[in-house]
Amino acid sequence: MRQSSIRQASFSRLAAGQLSSRRSDILLAATDTFCNQSRPDKTRIDQYRELFYSLIEDTAEPAKKLIATALARHYYTPRQVLLYLAMEEAAIAAPILAYSKGLGQFDLLQII
Repeated sequence: MRQSSIRQASFSRLAAGQLSSRRSDILLAATDTFCNQSRPDKTRIDQYRELFYSLIEDTAEPAKKLIATALARHYYTPRQVLLYLAMEEAAIAAPILAYSKGLGQFDLLQII
């Protein structure tokens, strides 16, 4: 139930034009689709990771916040993606650092 409300909020922002970049829109939609899968296979996880890295540099900050919030609670988020988002500014990194189960104690020490 919670996941669908996050998806609805992000799609509402897309519809309202609050996210300006087309790349932001694509990555946000891909993240929503990825997080909606209860148990993605390895191929889907690898595909999402590749797409993430190809689009994240050109993604607007509001979209990065939504992406981080969605990925923080998704069990199958690639560790590399979590680390990337955890190294962003505090507003983006906060949900990753607070809720992600994919980062271990060593990762958190490295981030600090």
